[in-house]
Amino acid sequence: MQALLLVNVGRNEVAIKDLVERGYYVGSNITYNVRNLSETAYIIQQRSDRDRRSVRIALTEKGLAIYDHLTRMEARHAAALDGRVEDAEGNAARGLLRTLERIWSDSINYGPPAGEGG
Repeated sequence: MQALLLVNVGRNEVAIKDLVERGYYVGSNITYNVRNLSETAYIIQQRSDRDRRSVRIALTEKGLAIYDHLTRMEARHAAALDGRVEDAEGNAARGLLRTLERIWSDSINYGPPAGEGG
C-alpha cells in the first residue's frame, strides 16, 4: 500500500484529500500510511497556505529513489509482457481485476453483504 502511495504521489505535490477523493484510499488507511511514510522520511507533509485544513504531501529524496526504482521495475514488467498477451486475454484480465477491485472496495467501504460474517 505504501509503495502504491509513493507511486501515486510521484514527482508531484498532492493533497491527501485528492488521493482519497480519487478512491485510492479510505480515510484512516491514508492517515496511517502517510504518518508511517513521514516518520520514515519517505514523504514530507505541509499544510496548505490557503486552506489550513488541507495537507499536501511530496516525496523526499529517499522517497523519490524508491519511486524511480518502482517505475523502472514497472517498465521492465510491461516490456516483458509486450507481445506475450493477446488483446482478448488482456481485456479479460483487466475485466477480472476491475471486478475484484470493485468487490474489495465495496467490502472496505460498506462491509460484508448482509447475512455474511466478517
